[in-house]
Amino acid sequence: MEKCYLEGIEYSVGEKMYPDDAPCHTCLCTDNFDNSTVIENKDCVEVDCGVELRSLDKIVTGCIPIYYGSARCCPIGWKCPEDKDKLIKSESRQINGKDDEKMTCKYGKMVLQVGDGITDTNKCVDCKCLIPPMAHCIQRTDC
Repeated sequence: MEKCYLEGIEYSVGEKMYPDDAPCHTCLCTDNFDNSTVIENKDCVEVDCGVELRSLDKIVTGCIPIYYGSARCCPIGWKCPEDKDKLIKSESRQINGKDDEKMTCKYGKMVLQVGDGITDTNKCVDCKCLIPPMAHCIQRTDC
């Protein structure tokens, strides 16, 4: 039986592989698996979390996704608007090096400019408007 190797780990044909270097992809070990690349590999696909389908109720009520570290394929949770939330104004209003006051994110009833953040009681979560129209939160990996 043929074997596949990905990131130094051996797999048998038919096994699913979850590459650490491309956390938003899954691969299938096949007889002709090319371990030189994941992104353009015919045996690897980008993960589709179906956020718009599975979490529409959260999106409609103004909640924003929480991602773990830099892996931003599927949210690990949601931050939903609360009365105690406060806006943290940013000095920077730039997208790709350009000021753009029209680019905003919505969070509940709040409208955030690019760079603005939202307070969170969890100090390991950082919520900001970085890529409009949806703000997002990042769970720090060092917590």
